[in-house]
Amino acid sequence: MNTYTVRIKVDKTYDFEDEIEAADEVDAEEIAKGRLWRGDYQKEERACAEITDETYNAEEVEEIDLTPAEEILNKLPDNSRGYLIPTLNKIQNAYRFLPDPAMELLMEFFNVSRAEIFGVISFYPQLMIVEPGKYIIKLCYGTACFVKGADIIGDKIHEKYHIKPGETDAGKLFTLQTASCLGNCGAAPMAIIGEDTHGTIDPEKAIDILSDYKIEDEETPVTEEVG
Repeated sequence: MNTYTVRIKVDKTYDFEDEIEAADEVDAEEIAKGRLWRGDYQKEERACAEITDETYNAEEVEEIDLTPAEEILNKLPDNSRGYLIPTLNKIQNAYRFLPDPAMELLMEFFNVSRAEIFGVISFYPQLMIVEPGKYIIKLCYGTACFVKGADIIGDKIHEKYHIKPGETDAGKLFTLQTASCLGNCGAAPMAIIGEDTHGTIDPEKAIDILSDYKIEDEETPVTEEVG
């Protein structure tokens, strides 16, 4: 028997890896699929899950600095599971997402399994285990925004950037999320892009606004004065 690291994708919004003992890679994938279908990886059966066709070694995962995660854990009074969700939020604030090496630390600290911790993560859509784009688009899908065409704006964003809620565009510029309410119904439909709030938008205006956001901040050209 060999140990294979298999990448699992759930709800088509996030993926993680699991080490499985099997005779070969094909057998490892079949075992993982069986665990997915039984719900071992996810307590909430919100949608079907799929496993990618490829397997890969954990050594290929990019190394990260675990110091911020370790400092967060060291400040906790104990390892009671009641601290798990606040800790996940703090780690995401530190890294912008929940990197797998940091999740390994949490699993050891809180004495929880991979299935348990990713079951929690899957329940809260704001928690991300894949690094998001430079700007997160939070498109309001509350009643006031929805009746004024928020879903049409979402379709327009998908048409332009090929992303649906929970996805990141190929250029790592935008990650699209939806929100049940952004607290400003009088400006419906509205969205938050990065730290900027935009109200009374429509599909065309939304695309115009997004076109102003770039991967690299453009420097303001310096004009020399003519004496």
